[in-house]
Amino acid sequence: MATTFHPFPLLPYELRALIWQLAASEPRTVEARVGHRKKYPKLPPHPRNKPYSGYCYKKHSATVPYLITGLTPVPALMHTCRESRTMGTKFYQRACTEIVPSLIETYRKRQILEDTKKERNKAKRLMRQEKEERERRAAAGLLLTVEEEEAGLVELYGELEEYVPEDRYIYLNWDIDILSAGPPDERWKRGERGMDIEELEPVAHLVQRLRYERSYSEEMYARFEIPRLKMFTNLKELHIVCQDGFWNWRWASSELWPCEDENVWVYDDEVDTSSYGYPGAFYGRKSMRLVEMDRIFDEYDVECGEGDDEDDL
Repeated sequence: MATTFHPFPLLPYELRALIWQLAASEPRTVEARVGHRKKYPKLPPHPRNKPYSGYCYKKHSATVPYLITGLTPVPALMHTCRESRTMGTKFYQRACTEIVPSLIETYRKRQILEDTKKERNKAKRLMRQEKEERERRAAAGLLLTVEEEEAGLVELYGELEEYVPEDRYIYLNWDIDILSAGPPDERWKRGERGMDIEELEPVAHLVQRLRYERSYSEEMYARFEIPRLKMFTNLKELHIVCQDGFWNWRWASSELWPCEDENVWVYDDEVDTSSYGYPGAFYGRKSMRLVEMDRIFDEYDVECGEGDDEDDL
């Protein structure tokens, strides 16, 4: 059966516009990640077959963090035809372009804070020893000089300028799409990692639906990330994948969420909720509202005689 509706261009424009609008009304979960790569991925050629120390390559090719990558395909509306792209721009925006410069600046500030006086002195001493050894080997004709190495890099890549981040973005419909930051421990899979909550600060005022994966028992999340959720001032829905299971999130209702508690959803795709220790109401459940989970645990505590002492009085 053919999947192409050939008479589509013959339809009235108003009807075609309505069809495009319906095509853009389907909510998506857009996966956003932070990427890492080298500024200069290849070594320059070795002149005269001399051993290459890689000193200048290391100096000029520090890892470039923070390239936003979208694991979710681009909306079909944005690459079907010219008319669909024109209509698509009314619904989808190039999102997260503000994150890259902000993350690079944050990375630099952290480097400055971590670069203590003791570490600087140690680094200077090691660099001086390395430089003396390199000069000795270069004088003996056993190694490329620093000038030769830099010349090789310039020949291969042009001028060694400071890295300028690429204009990377993802398409989002802020009104209906869910922005998924992924798990923080998803490191170096395909060259990307999950996003931290604080890294979303430049677009926090735009996010209306947020999803991420965390462990409530993890101290970093409880102490540092939950308070930062307040910056999502326009958040309408929050979707949390419970990496450590529903049980460890039973006290999460006491947190001050940036949206209504009824709009906080929790998911548990890994743990078998039919295992021993879970209330019967959890059997077969993979997702629920946070208030519902809280109610189930309260009823379970009453059944087990573990209610609050104040209630018993």
